[in-house]
Amino acid sequence: PQAPPEPLVPEAARHAHLVTCSGDKLLGGPQAGILAGMEHAVTQAGRHPLFRALRSDKLSLFLLQEIFTLLINDRTETLPLWQMMHQPLEQLRQRAEQYCHHLGPGLSGEITATASTIGGGALPDETIATWAAAVSADAGSAEDLLRSLRHRTPPLIGRIMDDRVILDPRTIDPDDDALVWQLLKEGGIPC
Repeated sequence: PQAPPEPLVPEAARHAHLVTCSGDKLLGGPQAGILAGMEHAVTQAGRHPLFRALRSDKLSLFLLQEIFTLLINDRTETLPLWQMMHQPLEQLRQRAEQYCHHLGPGLSGEITATASTIGGGALPDETIATWAAAVSADAGSAEDLLRSLRHRTPPLIGRIMDDRVILDPRTIDPDDDALVWQLLKEGGIPC
């Protein structure tokens, strides 16, 4: 049986005294646990002996403040997560085409329309349309190719779909594309 869908934070907060969420997944900021809810519940949690051991450090609090300031002032375009989420589909298609153009010996590929998963706890099961390079090795399975890519320096991470390795440019910084091309030019090298 499939688990019921996880509620989004605002929906959960309407039905609970205290809600926990992840600062990095929710905001695209530093790794942090966030408590939200009724004042008495948050205050009581802050009095628990574990609070001192688990509280955020000054740097995390500073970064969270900066993230909230950007969100309040509608300047999210400077955050990497938000940049990735809002890349134009045509730009993603062109990048996926370039990945396929740079495939080395023993590799073949094509661009494919697919979906990127946005995040775990904050946006469960939420996806956004993307274009990706679907890569296959002439010899070996998709699992073998994925293992080979993960063992390169630096590792190239993808996912398997329809027995092909999916390389989603939405999840790769455009500044790293030349490095991706170089890794792909190495071809279908077995581990």
